[in-house]
Amino acid sequence: MAKIIEFTGTPEAGKTTTMYEIAKSLKDHKVKIIDEAWAKTKKELKNDAENRSIHTMATIMKEYFEAINKNYDYILIDRGLYDRYFWNYYSYENGDITLEEKNIRDSFALHQAIEYKVDLLFVFSVSSEEAIKRRGREGSFSTKARLDLYEEKMHKFFSNFNKTKVFKIETTGKSVEQVVSEVVEKICYNSSIGG
Repeated sequence: MAKIIEFTGTPEAGKTTTMYEIAKSLKDHKVKIIDEAWAKTKKELKNDAENRSIHTMATIMKEYFEAINKNYDYILIDRGLYDRYFWNYYSYENGDITLEEKNIRDSFALHQAIEYKVDLLFVFSVSSEEAIKRRGREGSFSTKARLDLYEEKMHKFFSNFNKTKVFKIETTGKSVEQVVSEVVEKICYNSSIGG
């Protein structure tokens, strides 16, 4: 049975880079990468946030179910359903969606019939200053104030998260190699003890 690992966290924290480097380090294993679905839906539903959110979750679920029915050793998910669950919380807390919209999205993301199971969830964070430096500039979402707020909400949300084993990974001031080493160590340890 595959070890399923989801990566989430603040923008520019190194989630995707780390995920791909980990896949390289697991070259003796069958590894499936599920890329970030939000980015995939950008062209199709650019100005339709509500449908884009649901479509993103449906895309994640489709790829997840296709992957778990194959013979992979590891499935690495970039911003999966737990990330969408957090995003619903974040959007509601910021007044971007109503409680009713949040509840609809949450019920879709975490419906009991779906059985979305992740063995390990890595929550990456990086200081807002370093995130802007890595990006090369501030962007529409990547301002110091928004990144700090995102980090605060993310920390609060995942501090009480009980759906799977959560590891917080701070990447500020660390090289890609250091972050990959830290994550691989946690994966190996948790694989050797059976989860």
